[in-house]
Amino acid sequence: MTIEAVIFDIGNVLVRLDWQFAEQQFRLRIRNDTEQAREEFVALKDSLELGEISQETFLRKSIQVLDFRGGTDEFAAIWNGIFSPNEEMEKFVVRLKDSLPLYLLSNTSELHLTYLKERFDIFQYFADGGLFVPGKMRETGRKNI
Repeated sequence: MTIEAVIFDIGNVLVRLDWQFAEQQFRLRIRNDTEQAREEFVALKDSLELGEISQETFLRKSIQVLDFRGGTDEFAAIWNGIFSPNEEMEKFVVRLKDSLPLYLLSNTSELHLTYLKERFDIFQYFADGGLFVPGKMRETGRKNI
């Protein structure tokens, strides 16, 4: 059996993520911390990750539901601030990059992906068009796996 490509997930694989950071930061800035608001926010997050709503809609509605004290840039900074480098995986990817095509398979939202590509060098090693997320599959007509 020959390995023809390697497929990676993003969160807690290529980069580390810590949702507690965002939760702590949001709790300092929101006025609506009810169970109903949390449920609505989780539903918005899920819709974003599935590509059912745009990042603009996610940001606007999340700010409204949580009664966030701040603007969309501040909200997005907290939302994206959950990521940190995974040096071991970056070394591994660098070793593989010249011998095998590398692809991403993830439910990562466009909001997170844009941030990650801008700030983490590891994403430069992946094949163009190699990102398969539910929303992107819907846009391109690909079938879910």
